[in-house]
Amino acid sequence: MTNQELLIQFGNHVGIRNLKLDQQGSCQLKINDSRNIIINEVSETTLLICGIIGTLTDGQATAAALELLSMNLLLARVNGPYLCWQPQQKTLLICLRVDSGEMDAIALGENLSYLLQDVEQICHALKDKQIFVEEIV
Repeated sequence: MTNQELLIQFGNHVGIRNLKLDQQGSCQLKINDSRNIIINEVSETTLLICGIIGTLTDGQATAAALELLSMNLLLARVNGPYLCWQPQQKTLLICLRVDSGEMDAIALGENLSYLLQDVEQICHALKDKQIFVEEIV
């Protein structure tokens, strides 16, 4: 199954008609008022799923750098997703690379749920450290 077919199948499964990758090989899902997921095609059998955690000012990003590196190490220990910084938009993301070749709509949904849970956990962990991200709506 191609990535495009997988997204169409997933869209049908969750009630989103015509869910598919755009010409650049990406699509965005707005989960609720405060959570967004970006799906990018890396190859014919690989997707990069990114949960948007939120934005940080340059000062906040600098102050949080060591904490974020530490979180990345913890995530790497369990072969989990990784945190990344998108400097042009000053956005913190959590990304998960998945092999979509043998995946079905249910498995894609489980990966999305897993990533959204991680977004919530990271937001709470950052808040506990007095690092406040601004949610993107």
